[in-house]
Amino acid sequence: VYFYLKEKGLRHEAIVGIMANIDHETGVKVFNEKSGKYEYKGTFSHKQQEVGNSKLGKGLFQLTTKLHKEGYQQFLKENNLNEANIDYFLDTILNPKSKMRKQIGGKNLDDLREVFKKGNIQEVTEAINNKWLKPGTYGNRKENPEAHLKNLEDRNFRAKKLSNEVNTFNEQFSSVDTKDFRYLPTKVNFIL
Repeated sequence: VYFYLKEKGLRHEAIVGIMANIDHETGVKVFNEKSGKYEYKGTFSHKQQEVGNSKLGKGLFQLTTKLHKEGYQQFLKENNLNEANIDYFLDTILNPKSKMRKQIGGKNLDDLREVFKKGNIQEVTEAINNKWLKPGTYGNRKENPEAHLKNLEDRNFRAKKLSNEVNTFNEQFSSVDTKDFRYLPTKVNFIL
């Protein structure tokens, strides 16, 4: 995921913010042997079925809203694709002529594009949640502020962790050609 987004010309902050949201959205409950507790860990799988309340979502961003489900199916049809979770996401945000502009809101998409260019990791992480994943319900955050804050805290926690992992990886493997990463152990390739 990291290298795919990097190839698209995105900044480190935007990449980590995107990956933190994918981590959150594809999270499944796993046992952490170090802490002795269960935690949610992202699978980063485009086939991940939602494990939350509705179990309606699937993919990197779950796309549980009718708006995104319909938009995603239209994107696949128009581009003659079977699967394109990340490309739909990027097209929606980065393409100023995206057909989803009206549904999500042109200002939301313009704000996201700007945050991708200039924002820090936390700003990117929160903007994806608030302006893309849940553009219609973001305004309802006042009805349940504790749940909204808990959601953002989790995404920001994941972003910080991923940023540290990516920085460590970049330092350790800076001299390795990208095409040679296919030979790394699966655990390393998991986020890349």
